[in-house]
Amino acid sequence: MKTLRLFGLAIAAVILSFAATSCDDDDDDDDGTQTEMSEITVITGQKRITKIKFDGSYVETLYIFYDDKGRLTRAVGDFGEDKYVWEGNTITETERDGDVNILILNNNLVDEEIHKGKDPDPDYEGCSYGYDEQGRQIRYNDEAVVWEDDRMVQRCHMTFTYSGQACKGYIPFTLIIGAKPGGIEDIHPELYGMRTSQLPDASNYGPYYYTFDSDGYLASCTAYVGDNCYYYYELTWE
Repeated sequence: MKTLRLFGLAIAAVILSFAATSCDDDDDDDDGTQTEMSEITVITGQKRITKIKFDGSYVETLYIFYDDKGRLTRAVGDFGEDKYVWEGNTITETERDGDVNILILNNNLVDEEIHKGKDPDPDYEGCSYGYDEQGRQIRYNDEAVVWEDDRMVQRCHMTFTYSGQACKGYIPFTLIIGAKPGGIEDIHPELYGMRTSQLPDASNYGPYYYTFDSDGYLASCTAYVGDNCYYYYELTWE
């Protein structure tokens, strides 16, 4: 009987040891699940921008580079290079002047940008965004972004009119608002809820003029930005 009792105790000890090990493994799995971040995905399978020529407040040619997953890694221009590092649900953008922006994504959309400059501007800490159920951007900081179907008709102080013009692929965002091109919002507008092929005829500042390549992608855009000034953008898609 003593032998049987010892044997039973030995079996119980093994069972308890196994259970403890299983609990430890479960805890490890839980920890891994909590810390694991889903990878950011971008739209592929279409031609993508490889070069942008800009003639506006300055003149520059930008060359755009991607990783093997089709994600922007570098924008190299006449005045320096912007770099992008993708990790988990964040993108780190290092601008040519050394300023750093941290993009934090939620459900594959940029939720917040945190600005960490070499000499941080106390009046600028970054920006935040809001989206509707279809993933379209409807808020930039405290300003509204308004859509009618897949046409953006208002963003902040700018309004846009349309007549049905469209392109293959999409129109880069900065071409619409008349800004410095080549940022991640131009290359991956889907991460900002701004990807659209609908081309505005005019903004409240003035008209847009377009040309297209043989496949229907946008080859150039001339945008009137006010004060008798036009910005010219030329795009190469491959």
